[in-house]
Amino acid sequence: MSEVPEKPLVLIASITGRTGSAITRGLLDSGNFRVAGVVRPSSLSRPVVKEFKELGVEIRSGSIEDSDPSKLDELVKDVDILVLTVLFHTDQRPIILASKRQGVKRVVPSHWGPPCPRNVMNMNDLKLDIQDFIRDQAVGYTFIMIGCWFELMLPYSASIQTNIIESLQNVLKGDGNARVLSTSLHSIGAHVALILADPRTLNQAVIAYDGNLSPREARSIAEKITGEDFSGYPKLSKEDIRQRYDSIDESTSILDRITTQYSYSIHVREDCSLETAKGLGALNAWELYPEFTPVPFEERAKAFYRNPPRWGKGLTALEKQD
Repeated sequence: MSEVPEKPLVLIASITGRTGSAITRGLLDSGNFRVAGVVRPSSLSRPVVKEFKELGVEIRSGSIEDSDPSKLDELVKDVDILVLTVLFHTDQRPIILASKRQGVKRVVPSHWGPPCPRNVMNMNDLKLDIQDFIRDQAVGYTFIMIGCWFELMLPYSASIQTNIIESLQNVLKGDGNARVLSTSLHSIGAHVALILADPRTLNQAVIAYDGNLSPREARSIAEKITGEDFSGYPKLSKEDIRQRYDSIDESTSILDRITTQYSYSIHVREDCSLETAKGLGALNAWELYPEFTPVPFEERAKAFYRNPPRWGKGLTALEKQD
């Protein structure tokens, strides 16, 4: 009787963030992988870490930003696939070099953003630089693009006091009619599980999305579920966005630069499209996995308003360093 081959080991750095934890759950649900997660020593006591440990996730204490190459080697030892879910400004090159030394078969760098060509968003250019670095190192890879996070297309209820980051999603940008690809935190894990189990995606880029809709359509879903009228929320026209984009210079704060360039790409250039992704060489996950059925937008919106996610800590901290 032949032995059953061992499931590939996927290391996620890190499993405590919103994207990383969603991907961890998706990989566990698929049953096709052994899963390990990088956790900083200061986060080992967090409830989500305890939960994942009980579900069978191997916890590897450390940081991908460690300056000691031997510690990075230890983090990726015996790993088949490395998935990075760090903030865009994190230097991923040392852990990628460690992956090369340790024979990791596939690296998924931290992209987790919409398709966009070079020289539109500084944040995107940094991600593309990492992709070029991976190719130069001849490391196996899969680059995963996604649509706009659906959760970011929904305005918060008027009763919620938002922080500076959250308040930005209350603004209707452009004319609100441009249809954009959308991906949800509820589905990203399932997308990644399918992509990583597929040999066709090795050394390829993939666009993973749940569907497409316009900001106004997202608002209509939000109003239907909440019973609120969001028509009085702030608006930012395409011309206003263009003017802000053209006025970016060295004095522009990191936060303003990121949000303005993102709005310009999505709502003025309309880069978040299948056409853009295919133009960048990406495979279409819908064509690869026709059996995949995402949760309907309306159901995901209900989940959002039952327990509105709070975010922005990473960008807020970055802003303070500016």
